[in-house]
Amino acid sequence: MTTGEKICAGRTELGLSQEALGEKLGVTRQAVSKWENDLAIPGTENFIALSQIFGVPASELMKNGGEIFMQPQNEKKSFRLKKQRWVQTGIGLLLVVIAIFAFSQNRNRELKNQAEGWLSSVEFDMIQDENKRNYEKFAMILLPRGTTEDLEIEFTLKPLGEEGKTIVGQKGEGGYYSTCFDLENLAGQPFEVSVHLRKGAQEYTRSIVTISEWGDGQSFTQTPSI
Repeated sequence: MTTGEKICAGRTELGLSQEALGEKLGVTRQAVSKWENDLAIPGTENFIALSQIFGVPASELMKNGGEIFMQPQNEKKSFRLKKQRWVQTGIGLLLVVIAIFAFSQNRNRELKNQAEGWLSSVEFDMIQDENKRNYEKFAMILLPRGTTEDLEIEFTLKPLGEEGKTIVGQKGEGGYYSTCFDLENLAGQPFEVSVHLRKGAQEYTRSIVTISEWGDGQSFTQTPSI
């Protein structure tokens, strides 16, 4: 069966007129008539809507039987049918790509949600020098949630707009991971601190905090990200 014949059969089976089907899709009766006579093909959104109305996969509606591609009676009809086949094939490939992309996005979202569960608590502080005139270090402690077996944690301090410095977190008693960055060469520049967690094939990076206005050595502004 051709795509048009399938649309006609589905409409007839539901007892719908061309006008009634057109109203459900937001198109005219003439548009439905052209589809059923293979003079035009539905757009991607209409293919999806038709599949939902008829209860069949959109790919099944777009797949034509061999009879529609039999030797045409004249060159004009041959060109029209070939063009229609190319368009339908293109739509089919597009739907496959969309489906793969949607699956990939959902999978990435699932992995991200699972990885976010690795973080239990994060603490950080700006440490002053002995004279309490300047901030000389940034210290951070992170407590993962659950088992820490095979868990690797890296902390990165990055001045805004520049390359950052990465330090592997040191695991301490109680399952804590800690790190300490030297601020001597930053000269009061705002900076961002992030954490990268790796466990087997899963990886997760999360910004923790942005520190600014700390050049006077007496106060600073923190903008937590979590």
